This record gives sequence, C-alpha cells and structure tokens, in this order.
Amino acid sequence: MSPDTSFLSAEEREVVNILIQAADLMSEIYKRQTTPNYDQLRAEVVAKNDPALLERFDAFFGPWDPINDKQPFFGGQPKPPGAGFYPADLTKEEFDRYLAAHPGEAER
Repeated sequence: MSPDTSFLSAEEREVVNILIQAADLMSEIYKRQTTPNYDQLRAEVVAKNDPALLERFDAFFGPWDPINDKQPFFGGQPKPPGAGFYPADLTKEEFDRYLAAHPGEAER
C-alpha cells in the first residue's frame, strides 16, 4: 500500500509511524495470545509450500477462519476456549472453581 501522506505535517507523519510500530507490536502479542504454539503451526504451514495458505494463516493470525465461525482451515483442531488467553489445559469448570474459592480475584 502506498498512501498519499503529502498532506500530513512532519510531526503527523512521525505520529503515524509510531502508531504503525505500536500496531506491529500489538499484532505480535495478539497472534501469540490467540494461537497456542503459533510458531510451530506457522512452520507447518510454511512447509506445505502453499502461498495462499500461508497468506490466509498470516491474515487470520492462526489456522481458524473468523469469517467461517472460527472453523479450522489448517490442522483440523477447533479453536480452544479462551484461545490461548488461559492455559490450554485449564477447563471452564476449574476456572469457575478457582473463582469461587478466591472471590477477590474475580475482578482481576
């Protein structure tokens, strides 16, 4: 993409560049938070030597299609509940039990 930024002042262009850097960092955090074993899965996609598949994986930050109800398009594994925000082996029941035993932690 080559947007026309000629109408922006030097300071505004600098702010846009800082925002782009922040977005890049947020993307890194998001993909690792939502896709357990992101690097391993991406390496498997790369090994398939299918540019369209890799482009889709990168666009969706993982192997699940958000347009198609988060259905997997690679690997066949359903998107885990909590999508990596919680430990992969933590069940909802365990989480609920923890909160019941530690009500002061619920807000946090």
